[in-house]
Amino acid sequence: MRFIPTTPAWQFARRLLTFTIRVVKKFFGNKGLLLAGAVGYNTLLSFIPLLAVTLYVLSRFVDPLPMLAVVSAEIDLAIPGNTFELTEALRSFLDAADVIGPIGIVVLLFFSSLAFRMLEDAMAVIFQHHKAEAPRHPFISAMIPFAYVSVISLGIFALTVLTTTLEAASTHFAFAEVATDGAVAWLLRIANFAGFTILFASFYRVMPLSRVRYSLAMIGGIVAAGLWEIVRSILVYYFANISMVGVVYGSLTTVIIVLLSLEIAAVIVLLGAQVIAEIEISAEAGIPWYLEPQRVIHVVHHVPSEDEAA
Repeated sequence: MRFIPTTPAWQFARRLLTFTIRVVKKFFGNKGLLLAGAVGYNTLLSFIPLLAVTLYVLSRFVDPLPMLAVVSAEIDLAIPGNTFELTEALRSFLDAADVIGPIGIVVLLFFSSLAFRMLEDAMAVIFQHHKAEAPRHPFISAMIPFAYVSVISLGIFALTVLTTTLEAASTHFAFAEVATDGAVAWLLRIANFAGFTILFASFYRVMPLSRVRYSLAMIGGIVAAGLWEIVRSILVYYFANISMVGVVYGSLTTVIIVLLSLEIAAVIVLLGAQVIAEIEISAEAGIPWYLEPQRVIHVVHHVPSEDEAA
């Protein structure tokens, strides 16, 4: 007779595997790859306008050069490969910012909001089995993207102030210059992970029409940010040593790399949303997270009348 382990760790692993298969099936059933492709494409359209608007606004308050250095480092941590081209595009925008004018800023704001609108629609598909407590007002949906733009701008502003302060301290203490450089690098990495965690968690909390618990949203944010860090490291190695995308696509290499990275990130975000949705479905059915509610078949028994019985 075959021995089947019954230790708690083995039982948890089996439950986790069963739950993972269930999540993947539901993800593909909801056309998750198609949704991720749409989110990734719209994020590509929104990425440069979002950063351009952020730099334009913050350049009125702080020196744009250290701010551009912070944004360049964040781009390198968020999207592997071809950071130089993206940074140069933002630098060119800052040089011509005064020529764009108010109408150009409004257009950039519109394009920077496309990704958030598409992500909200994708979340609605993932959480389609959850009933919303109250319909969301269209004005709130319209303002959500601009709220995210404001929060991201504040985050970049805070990082710029911190890095500028550390660099200023290193000029007064020459012996601490090397340590300061290391501190800035670690600060950016920690801030990048914390920022992605909070950003993903806010997606799971704000975007769905149904109410998601803070604990589940934060767990989903941590898992999604951790997965993205792992995938990002793999992509860095792949693009540096294996990929032939530069040979195949030539001048379009930057666009292809950014689009591929954003689509993979979208898959991770939507998979996290699917995990939360399945946990919520099990909770609503009053069963543990690793069990799937089964369809209940109601059998109606025919009760004969007095005439039929006679």
